[in-house]
Amino acid sequence: MAEIAASHTPDHLPKVLAGLVVLLFLVPYYHTHHHAKPAPGPLVREEPEITPLDGKTVWQVKGYSMTALASCRLHARVLHTERYYFDRESDLSPVDLAVGWRGMSDSRYLDQMDITQGGRWYFFEYKEPPLPNEVISAESKNIHILPATREIASQVKSVQTHQVVRLSGSLVKVTGPDGYIWTSSLSTGGSGDGSCWVFWVDRMDVEN
Repeated sequence: MAEIAASHTPDHLPKVLAGLVVLLFLVPYYHTHHHAKPAPGPLVREEPEITPLDGKTVWQVKGYSMTALASCRLHARVLHTERYYFDRESDLSPVDLAVGWRGMSDSRYLDQMDITQGGRWYFFEYKEPPLPNEVISAESKNIHILPATREIASQVKSVQTHQVVRLSGSLVKVTGPDGYIWTSSLSTGGSGDGSCWVFWVDRMDVEN
């Protein structure tokens, strides 16, 4: 009994506490960064809802003017996430999400593709096309997320591949005082330069 008691003397207490801190950190880290892959089948069957606006709604954020071009409601599977820290846009948009719906939310097809992001772009590669390229472009999108609140910023920074999310807000045109312009696509399809959404998100829900 004396030896057991000795292992719990105050001299050893910092080590015990340090171990507990490590465990408390690792448990949420594991669950956050190891989200289970969904079973085959489309997770999202509906397309995004985009409603053009008159462009008269303008507000200021960090010295930039935001002009609402369209309202947008999105239900989609997260295909990949990418954090940005050092480009000009990172102060407004710290995260890009690559998302998909319909066929591009189905593991049967996604398992045959390699999806990556970089330089504010979204890329996909495959040995044999699991879906026609025009379907891939029409049912997936790279999104520059502009979180409206700190809570949404925290949510989007922690969201993981394979999760299903609901986003709502506005597709916007961003204008800087030096003439800088960053304009959202208003289409659910398309590829190449100008095809991404610049999405001011005022609500975000993670379903799984």
